[in-house]
Amino acid sequence: MNPAASTSDENWMRQAIALARRGQGRTHPNPAVGAVIISGGMVLGEGFHERAGAPHAEANAVANARAAGHSLIGATLYVTLEPCSSWGRTPPCTELIIRERIARVVVGATDPDPRHRGRGYAVLRHAGVQVINGVLAGACIALNPEFHTRFLHAMPRSVRCRVIHRPS
Repeated sequence: MNPAASTSDENWMRQAIALARRGQGRTHPNPAVGAVIISGGMVLGEGFHERAGAPHAEANAVANARAAGHSLIGATLYVTLEPCSSWGRTPPCTELIIRERIARVVVGATDPDPRHRGRGYAVLRHAGVQVINGVLAGACIALNPEFHTRFLHAMPRSVRCRVIHRPS
C-alpha cells in the first residue's frame, strides 16, 4: 500500500476499478478508466470512459456530480489512471479537476505513454492539488494490459503471425 494512502483510499479505488470494467472492450485504443468523487464519505459522482472519443471517466464523474447538484470544491477524486494533461479528442482532465477545485486526487496507475507519463501529476501539484499515486496500482494496470504493454515494451501484447503456404 502507498504509505500516503489509507484503507479508505483503497476501498474507493476498488469502486473506481469496478466502474472502469464497465468500459472494457469499448475504449480502444484508449484505456478503460473509472472515477469516483467523494466528499465527507459520500459519493458525489462517478463515471467511466465509455468509448474512444467520448468524455473521459473524470469528466463523466464530474457531470454526474453536477447533475445531482453537488459542489466539488474540496472533494477527492479517485481515478484508475493518471488524468490526461493534453488535448486530444477531448480536453485535458487536469484542467477540469483544477477548474472544479477538487482538492485531492488519488490515482491507481501512471499513464505509460511517454508523452503524458507524470505530466498529469505535475500539472495538478503545480495548481495546489494533493496527488497520491500508486493506490492498487497492480489492479489498475491489470484493467488495461495491452495499453500498458504497448508503451512499456513498444510492441503490442499479442503479435499475429500469418503463415504463408507455398506449394512444394
